[in-house]
Amino acid sequence: MYIFEFIYDSNMNKALKMHHILSVILTYITLLWVMHDITNIIEILKIGFIFDLFINSDIPMFILMLDYRLDLKFPKIIYSIVIKYYIISRFIIISYFYYIVYQSFNSMNASLIVLILLCTVLFFTQIYVS
Repeated sequence: MYIFEFIYDSNMNKALKMHHILSVILTYITLLWVMHDITNIIEILKIGFIFDLFINSDIPMFILMLDYRLDLKFPKIIYSIVIKYYIISRFIIISYFYYIVYQSFNSMNASLIVLILLCTVLFFTQIYVS
C-alpha cells in the first residue's frame, strides 16, 4: 500500500515520506523480532500487534485516496464514516501503545527503547500529515 503510494505520488511531502518509510521498516523489524525471538520480552509482541493495528486501520483512508485519485465519487457518508473511524482508532491505538510503554517501564532494554522511539516518530509523523 505505501510502496504503491510512493510510486504514484511524486508530490508527497517529507513528513509523509518519512512516515511511509518508517512504516515499512517497522513492519520488517517487528516481523524479525517476532520470528527470530531476539528477546523474551512480551511487550515487543504487544507493540508489534499495536503497530499492525495501526497500519491496518490505514486501509480505509487508502481506499478513499484511491477514490479521490480515480474520481470514483463515493457517497459523502462513506467519507464521514471512514474519517470518524480513523480518528477514533488512532486515539485508541496510540493510547494503548503508551499504556504498554508505561507498564513495561521497569523491564526496558535497548531493543524495546529503539522500537518505542521509532513508533513515537511514526505516530507524530502521522498526526503531522493528517
